[in-house]
Amino acid sequence: MNVFESLVQNAGKDVIISNDTEACSLLLGLGILDKLANARTEAGAFAKPTVATVTSADHPTHYIFAVLYFGQSLPRDNGYSVWCFSRRLHTPEQADFQIEALIRSHGLKPEAASWFKIRSPKN
Repeated sequence: MNVFESLVQNAGKDVIISNDTEACSLLLGLGILDKLANARTEAGAFAKPTVATVTSADHPTHYIFAVLYFGQSLPRDNGYSVWCFSRRLHTPEQADFQIEALIRSHGLKPEAASWFKIRSPKN
């Protein structure tokens, strides 16, 4: 069972994915992996520590918030984390609130981060 299907099986639970392979598989399936990869490419090989973010409402059972950490001095501090908020447990507004809190916890301002609100008409 792939990560996308695993989320469907766990539709009533929030899930955090910190395994890079699983995170990339899910993000590729949602068509948003390239948005994070492009941030790393644009920053260059010797980028200062950076956090790139993207959101998606394209999964049938979860709202997705993905983070790519790169430019950290220790390799273990680089990589992907994906928070999957169950649609059964969260309204779009609640998911937005959780995402904004996560963005702030990384020392970023939500208005400066590259994300869009789950309730955006773009979805």
